[in-house]
Amino acid sequence: NIGCIYEMYDDYEKSQEYNERALKIQLETLGENHIELITTYSNLGVLYTNIGKYDEAMELYQKSVEIGLSHYGETHEEMVPSYLNIAVLYSIVGHYDESFTYYQKVLDILNNNIDNESKIFMDKCYNGIGAYYMRKGKYQESIEYIKKALDVRLTVYGNKHPLVGSSYGDLATIYMAAENYEDALFCNEMAIKIKSRVFGDNHTELVGPYGIRGMIYMYMEKYDEALTYLNNSLEISVSVLGENNPDLLSIYERLGLLY
Repeated sequence: NIGCIYEMYDDYEKSQEYNERALKIQLETLGENHIELITTYSNLGVLYTNIGKYDEAMELYQKSVEIGLSHYGETHEEMVPSYLNIAVLYSIVGHYDESFTYYQKVLDILNNNIDNESKIFMDKCYNGIGAYYMRKGKYQESIEYIKKALDVRLTVYGNKHPLVGSSYGDLATIYMAAENYEDALFCNEMAIKIKSRVFGDNHTELVGPYGIRGMIYMYMEKYDEALTYLNNSLEISVSVLGENNPDLLSIYERLGLLY
């Protein structure tokens, strides 16, 4: 628990120290196949994922899965968090087909176990599958799954939650890629409205939505509007990161295209 708290504060060194201490004690007192090790391996895996140690994270996630399988079996709902961790990690490292396989495992389990707690996992699963189809250029399938994620978030969180804003933002990006600019603008407007209400107009959460709106207007050849929103995105980013941060490269490139 202490390790998780340190991770919430981005103190990964302390988090690693306490999680590894917990793992050592559990291995010594409970053995290598105890059910409590599932959570400990998963927590360490998430930590290693956050600091970019992906091979180590995958090894820990696999151990979590192995223990889970020995206690629950392959299709038990208790396997969902472990499968999701692996799905997310495969996506991060660019192994999208493997990621899709694990998202599908989760979906198969959750379809037989729908309750309020399961809906949280369903949301992540739909998002992951939607992102997979987006990368494949299968926009209609992607929209279908992102809309399912949106429906879950609306049910669980209500229509003013920032995660709902993120779903609208995801839809805007897909509609833009599919050249459906009117729907892209509507979803983007919803994302901006929700996130502005929660965070204020000049928060970093608005960088992405402003940038996407600028790109939509650029594709629609509404260049003045495009310039306004891309500059909004740039100003917020510069205020937080400084003007020479490499994370600003994509915004500079978009402005370069516009000019």
